[in-house]
Amino acid sequence: MRTATRRTSIAGGLMVLLLSLPAGAEPSAGPGGDCNLARDPLRCQAFQNARNACKDKRGAGKQKCIQEKLPAPDCARDHDPARCAARQVAHETCKGKTGKTRQSCLRDLDLATTARVQAKR
Repeated sequence: MRTATRRTSIAGGLMVLLLSLPAGAEPSAGPGGDCNLARDPLRCQAFQNARNACKDKRGAGKQKCIQEKLPAPDCARDHDPARCAARQVAHETCKGKTGKTRQSCLRDLDLATTARVQAKR
């Protein structure tokens, strides 16, 4: 009897934990989805607008739609502007590639960029 009670309480605890997690948290927004509290409020608002415009799409089509609608980040506000600019070049270079091919392209370019930036320091 104790084992059944323990299983029930563990299952109940896990259920409460899972239900308390946010379902679709906004990655670039501040607490509560408020873009005024975000690090880059303009990009945050642009992301929310892009998400709303692409809400009827799924998967790779949705990702492509959002990427097309988003402006480039403001690298002047980044903690490492040179790396930010290099990442923008990498994203442009890898444009049109999807899935593992895109990940590999970005990773290779990011590693090369990181090596160059560290060599300058």
